[in-house]
Amino acid sequence: MNTSEYLDSQPPFLCHFPAQLTMPLLLSSPHSGHFYPREFTEQSQYDTEILQNFEDPFVDEIYSFADKTGISYINANYARAYVDLNRAPDSFDNLLFKDNLNLNPCLNTKNGYGVIPRLIAADMPIYKEKLHIAEARNRINSVYKPYHEAISNELARIKAKFGKAILIDCHSMPQKALGKDDIDIIIGDCFGASISPLLSDTLVRHFTKQGLKVRKNHIYSGGYITKTYGKPKDNIQAVQIEINRKLYMLPDKYAKSPQFDSVSALIAKAIISFMQEI
Repeated sequence: MNTSEYLDSQPPFLCHFPAQLTMPLLLSSPHSGHFYPREFTEQSQYDTEILQNFEDPFVDEIYSFADKTGISYINANYARAYVDLNRAPDSFDNLLFKDNLNLNPCLNTKNGYGVIPRLIAADMPIYKEKLHIAEARNRINSVYKPYHEAISNELARIKAKFGKAILIDCHSMPQKALGKDDIDIIIGDCFGASISPLLSDTLVRHFTKQGLKVRKNHIYSGGYITKTYGKPKDNIQAVQIEINRKLYMLPDKYAKSPQFDSVSALIAKAIISFMQEI
């Protein structure tokens, strides 16, 4: 069992924002956090071995090459089941709270995956009982807002130096979500709204050069972070990358496969060569 569940709090995120920037790039990993506060684990019906299946496992480690290359990165610290940093801050699920919120549901909240998730999978509610909205707002203020403020500030710093900034939002996907599709990487550019299509096509080409099977937007076109921060007209481009977990994890286990390091190296080569070209 993850011993972090016995702790009460940690910093809202982990980051590396180098004083000397080498590239106009920020990597964000909002779903790789695996800290579960003690109060949360007491509220949950599941232990951390089950809850961690809702994470993007090891994605922060895949992109750890940023440490050695002067690239800015920010990783979630708190688990996605506690607060989802890739959702709108007001996407509260009426069914999760004791309070009568009477909010207009969006697609994510209808499905149980709002900013405070109600489910970790279909028919798998997280909580033993409903929450008060005050608790949700505390998570927004203490974890969610600091993460997004850090993204905004770092993008502004990068743009001030280079005249442009690129945000790559880093995720992973289970093979079962793809069905029979044999896809390694999905590039989400919000159908051309969050980044210049020329740039996203260039990124696809660099991943393809590494021998990876790549496509754009289907079935992941880009979440809240990509949509919010991608402003091509302002020279801030954003794209989402989904990596198929079968490339780097053992089947049906929360563990790295022997191919983990080689896959991480391929991802690093694709992104660095992309940045060098543009």
